[in-house]
Amino acid sequence: MLQQVSYPLSAAQQLIFIQQKFDLDNSISNINILLHLEAEVNDELMLQALSIALLRNRSVSFQIREIDSNNYDQYYANSTPQPIEIVNFSHATEEELKNYLKKEGSQAFPNKGFDVPLYKVKYIVKPNGMRAIYYVVNHIISDQFSLMFMTDDALNIYEALCEGTPLPKPHRSALPLFDKEKEYLESEDYQNDLAFWDEVLADEPLYSSLYPAGSKDYTRNKRTGTNIYAGLKTKSASWMGEIPAELVEKTKKFAQEHEVSMQSLYMLPIRNALSRANNHAEDILLSNLVALRATILEKQAGGMRAMPIYLRLRFKNELSFTEAAKEMTNLYISDFRHSRCPYLPTYGKLKKRFDLGLTEGYDSVLVTFQPYALKERVNLPLRIEYIPNGQSSKALHINFVSLDNSGSLYGIYDYNLKAYKTPALIEKFHTYLLNSLDYAMD
Repeated sequence: MLQQVSYPLSAAQQLIFIQQKFDLDNSISNINILLHLEAEVNDELMLQALSIALLRNRSVSFQIREIDSNNYDQYYANSTPQPIEIVNFSHATEEELKNYLKKEGSQAFPNKGFDVPLYKVKYIVKPNGMRAIYYVVNHIISDQFSLMFMTDDALNIYEALCEGTPLPKPHRSALPLFDKEKEYLESEDYQNDLAFWDEVLADEPLYSSLYPAGSKDYTRNKRTGTNIYAGLKTKSASWMGEIPAELVEKTKKFAQEHEVSMQSLYMLPIRNALSRANNHAEDILLSNLVALRATILEKQAGGMRAMPIYLRLRFKNELSFTEAAKEMTNLYISDFRHSRCPYLPTYGKLKKRFDLGLTEGYDSVLVTFQPYALKERVNLPLRIEYIPNGQSSKALHINFVSLDNSGSLYGIYDYNLKAYKTPALIEKFHTYLLNSLDYAMD
């Protein structure tokens, strides 16, 4: 019998556990990605490649154990990877496939997610006869970057099997990262990071949302609003808007020419929209989900490395777009240097300092900017589709992603249905974002 060794949950994983407590079912925080294979493939070799990739990416074999109430750890399962289920929809409709994907992606893993595999991989024969790979992975063991990295590995393995060449080198182990995090939490760097965020949030922020000041989500006579939706109010929907390739290319050139981050160009219209809705406020708080993958080891180790940080944007509305982008870039770089600091202690201080209620806070929008493009493959065009999991405790999560190699980006807007009954306001914002970028680039 192989010896089972356990490891502590990372700070990023601990946050996922807290978030799951706000879900309708306490285990739904799934990342659901459908990878469309846009050319004919060798099914046998593709299934072999997927199995090898799962075996080599040890992070997906992590299982979570409940030691006692509010105390958990994780361990590598001493078993082979989960079987890949082949699902044949060749005689079904697109609507039936869509409903199946939604149902699979919105189900909790059994046993409340403890001591069970936390991923499913489906090999799908689509109604048009083409193939797709469907990942349903609990966020506690993987983030989007990790999933895309493993997918690239699987496709590299597939090409090697087809060509009869040696397999690419496997992923690096995530185990050294546990020691590095432990060292960090006992270091002076951690204390310095805590002090940094304490200073950022020393005075009370001001709540803002896409709704005008004074709307239902603002707390009467206070500076707070509905920061998170709890209990049975986490049902969500999703809307997607395209950012055309021509405009994306303009933003790349603008960012290079003015030495600003590309992310700042996309976040600036969000900041401006929140400011306009809140009486042209000049103190806007956003949450930004960042991937802690600065080193080669962190990039290759897989697992869950995503952590939200606060972006407190305090600058004058009179600034030009270029000036504001530079301000935002400098602020983001400063904040990112302290992004290893766990979110929960920072939020806990904020909650205690200003006596916040369970659902109160100052930010209504979470932004993720991770336009990771899969490697372009001449003989195997790919297209990514994100399938919503149906749950969101945040009012609005904006995820800027690349879905193919067309050069376009897409804004995926997951919105809580208690906050937004329809996507009308979100569609209006997306139009504003496009117009703002188009005007600024010209």
